[in-house]
Amino acid sequence: MKWIEIIHLRSINSLPPVQLEEICCEPYESDREGEKIVKRMFFHQKIESDYCIILDCVSDAPAAPSSSLGLRLASSLRELGSVNHTIWVETNTMTITDNKGDKNDFDKH
Repeated sequence: MKWIEIIHLRSINSLPPVQLEEICCEPYESDREGEKIVKRMFFHQKIESDYCIILDCVSDAPAAPSSSLGLRLASSLRELGSVNHTIWVETNTMTITDNKGDKNDFDKH
């Protein structure tokens, strides 16, 4: 199963990137066998106090998606401001229509 966790932080003040990196880059070992997580961090182009952490997750287990890492990060970041933590599960197939109106089906594995 593949999913992403998006953790959006609107901090009270603009944070030094080092402070946010310290929280986000702590070592993490998954409690689920076969789970792999890649962390990415973004900042808003215009709003200096907005940050986003995206966890790309893959797991062999058919369990409900969410990671203890995502929950822990969301909890830690609440001290710094308003946090929104959402989970998005990847679909098995998707259809994309190009600018000519042609449909392209892609299988996701």
